[in-house]
Amino acid sequence: EGREEALRIEIGGPAGAEGDLRLARVSGQLVEIRTELATALGRAPEEWRSRSWASLEVFQVDRLEVRDATGETVFERDGGEWLRDGAPVQYEPVSELLYALTGVEADSAMPAAGAHGEPILTLVLSGDEGERRESLSLFAATDAGASPARVDGREVTLVLGEGAVADLLLKLAEARSAAEPSPDDGELEPLGED
Repeated sequence: EGREEALRIEIGGPAGAEGDLRLARVSGQLVEIRTELATALGRAPEEWRSRSWASLEVFQVDRLEVRDATGETVFERDGGEWLRDGAPVQYEPVSELLYALTGVEADSAMPAAGAHGEPILTLVLSGDEGERRESLSLFAATDAGASPARVDGREVTLVLGEGAVADLLLKLAEARSAAEPSPDDGELEPLGED
């Protein structure tokens, strides 16, 4: 970032007998580094694709819009609380949904080819006060049980395993049906006189 010319990194052989250090040249300067870069670059380029479905981290998500056959639900952060369609909702189920969503790793990634029909689930995550936004689509499972998934603007189809999808859908159902927080949620119990 901020460079007009490419940064050239040359990876050499082991720097010592133990093999955990490698020789490298970065912009003409010889250094010793610990890196898995040579191993990563040894893989086929198709394997370099990220298998993460969401790029935002849990703490970055301020708003989550959910659309599926049951309708639309909007979860929005309000300070240290979550609102579901404008009303306060228990924090934990929404947090668990976001952890499940941002932690989804695809079993594989392939070039975006072919139509998958209409998505069965669309999730729009927003963060940084709307500055960052990504739309995720989940499609019906194939006969093998895996579900194709897409991210708007990314030319790849992710293949999500049956277990990851089931966990995500369970967490979504729990967040949608979570009760409003009770008035004493978060209050500390008074200490005894001792």
